[in-house]
Amino acid sequence: MEAGLTDSERQANQKLIKMREEIANNAELNRTIHNFFSNKDIMERSNLFAALNKMPKGAIHHIHTTAANPIDAYLALTYDERVYYSQSESLFKVFPKHENVPDGYIKCTTLREFYSSAKDFDSELKT
Repeated sequence: MEAGLTDSERQANQKLIKMREEIANNAELNRTIHNFFSNKDIMERSNLFAALNKMPKGAIHHIHTTAANPIDAYLALTYDERVYYSQSESLFKVFPKHENVPDGYIKCTTLREFYSSAKDFDSELKT
């Protein structure tokens, strides 16, 4: 992709990278990685957010789930019977009707039974 960029696009990319690094290397802004919603106002005041807001975009800003909530919030979801996990793919999926579950996906509640304790399974998921 880099080869197809214009000089202006490369310059813009370098500016965005610099703004991203301001967040990554700033203790106050970096907290947003651990819990975006608690620190949303800090992020919205960042130079990066201001720049992205000015850019034309076909959708609203979004965040990736790994930045949205503390890990314990996601672990709590794995106690729901509808949440499945594939150890080979390291992916979670939700099947509300327990239908069309692909091979290799097993209920987290079932997987937990194979561990000596729920905490052991949760620890495994955290790694």
